Amino acid sequence: EQSAKAFWVPGRVEIAGKHTDYCGGRSLLAATSKGFAVVSVDRDDDVCRIFTTFGRLREKSSVSLHISKDLEPRQGHWSAYPATAIRRLARNFDIQHGVDIALECDLEESSGMSTSSAVICYMWMALAERNGIQKLPRFTDNLQTPEELYSYLGFIENGQNCGSVLVGDKGVGTFGGSEDHTAIMSSQPGKIKMFSYCPTKHEGTFDFPSDWTFVIGVSGAI
Repeated sequence: EQSAKAFWVPGRVEIAGKHTDYCGGRSLLAATSKGFAVVSVDRDDDVCRIFTTFGRLREKSSVSLHISKDLEPRQGHWSAYPATAIRRLARNFDIQHGVDIALECDLEESSGMSTSSAVICYMWMALAERNGIQKLPRFTDNLQTPEELYSYLGFIENGQNCGSVLVGDKGVGTFGGSEDHTAIMSSQPGKIKMFSYCPTKHEGTFDFPSDWTFVIGVSGAI
């Protein structure tokens, strides 16, 4: 038997403030009750294996990726986001130890609840834990607040530099901000939070009315 680590990575709800994060605006955020259930097991080599299922038929899929500063993501494939996270963490923190990850997601595909950014977040969670990233001086010197970490996760996705030390790369090929990562990483049950961006700053936490419920409809159109 081998011990495993478990992570919950929710989808996010953008209550107000669409497309405000990359231009310094504000947004009001919450997490959904659905998301990714992630389990990781440490490996002794530099391989990251990811096992998941897709679609209503729960078709199984997997990928094996070697940790490398020169890892080239397979564009158009679901593994591009995990590969981008692995490459950036290898370049910024010299990670060397891999993990086996198994996950299930009950968010609808293309539902607009940031499943792509959630992938960046769960890769960070699993690899940071495996490689002790948060104990490294390079982390503690450059990412001193939770908000700075949320920004960094956005930079992994869009490829921007995070200061002069945590240098960026190509990212996943899209340009966005850190709103999605902020919502996923910071949300609490029964709360909504307001953040501003560029830089990411927490501006308030508010109780969500107990007699209210968000009903999210997914059309299935892409």
